[in-house]
Amino acid sequence: MGKNGWHFTKDEEKKFLKRFREASRNFRYFYDHLDELRLKYADKWVAVFDREIVDYDDDIGVLRARLGERYEESDIDSMIINYVPKEKPRYLLLQKIAWVEALSDLQTDLQTYRLKLSSNKLNFQT
Repeated sequence: MGKNGWHFTKDEEKKFLKRFREASRNFRYFYDHLDELRLKYADKWVAVFDREIVDYDDDIGVLRARLGERYEESDIDSMIINYVPKEKPRYLLLQKIAWVEALSDLQTDLQTYRLKLSSNKLNFQT
């Protein structure tokens, strides 16, 4: 959400999309490497930033606090923090589908918003 409600300035939209794309890449990294991560980080919470594990802990609250001390808020916005289960999860596909749907919904919302902006510009010009 932009600072002024649901209306994003062009700059806010660019920053938001950049963070969302980076979070998406981090999400993909997590799931693409889950088997490896389970060997090293089973039953831990991990933070993924720039497609690598930057920290982990048994306690998500402790992990979040440490990340807050070490990273800027804008960097934390593009991180993902996820739990690494011991066993291979059965719900993995559902999580991937949900993420793809969220990205698709976001893109649709932004396209609709851009169309509304274009329509408003046309109305003001006539």
